[in-house]
Amino acid sequence: MFAATALYLSARTRTSGGALTPEARALLRALDAGAQSPARLTGSTGGTTDPDSRNVVTVTARQAAQLLACSPGFVRRLARSGLLEGHKAGPVWLIDRASLDAYRFGEQTHDDIAGAAPAA
Repeated sequence: MFAATALYLSARTRTSGGALTPEARALLRALDAGAQSPARLTGSTGGTTDPDSRNVVTVTARQAAQLLACSPGFVRRLARSGLLEGHKAGPVWLIDRASLDAYRFGEQTHDDIAGAAPAA
């Protein structure tokens, strides 16, 4: 048990001298039990990622545009067309940094993205 919880439960009084209500004691016990063995979360919770997803570093369309020396609108068009890997998060396009670098340094061609065999 946490020291503060143990103190409250053993003394059953507040520091002001008043007794704890049964509800307060029950709450302290529940908090202590939760702290001792946190429950496993199931399902999706806010901020979790898809378990199959890899760690992906993303940049905004505006940041990608600065790196490519073009407009954010052009970056959005590249993402919509599949030339850059990206997705919308609300009103903002997030572009995969590895995909951006491959496009930026010419390592990725339209044929690679379309699934066609590269020209020899």
